[in-house]
Amino acid sequence: MERLSLTERNEMSRKFKYYFNSVRPTAPENFISGVNGSFFKVAVEFHLVGTQVKTRSLLVDAVVVFHWIDDRLVLRELFDDFELPKEFEPWLPRVRTIPAPHTVTVVLSPATGVVSLYHR
Repeated sequence: MERLSLTERNEMSRKFKYYFNSVRPTAPENFISGVNGSFFKVAVEFHLVGTQVKTRSLLVDAVVVFHWIDDRLVLRELFDDFELPKEFEPWLPRVRTIPAPHTVTVVLSPATGVVSLYHR
């Protein structure tokens, strides 16, 4: 994990001063509306790394990535994506995988507010 630069840390501290991670993001791009109502959208990618066949089972090594936009985390002063440290925890969807992931990483694209949650 790379450490945040002083500029990134200062900007994140400023943003998270009034940020509540219990409140779901309200960016319009996160919603799908239809005849049955409006629903929150989380884009999901599944990257298959490898498989192994065991007796009567298939072991899968994969990375599952979840993406959504949190307009409260747009930082126009920063341009490069970076991994958020544990002290800055954004709103995260409740995701349960079996077995539990080995690593969970949250990456922020500060120019757009896109948050990516990696389950490895």
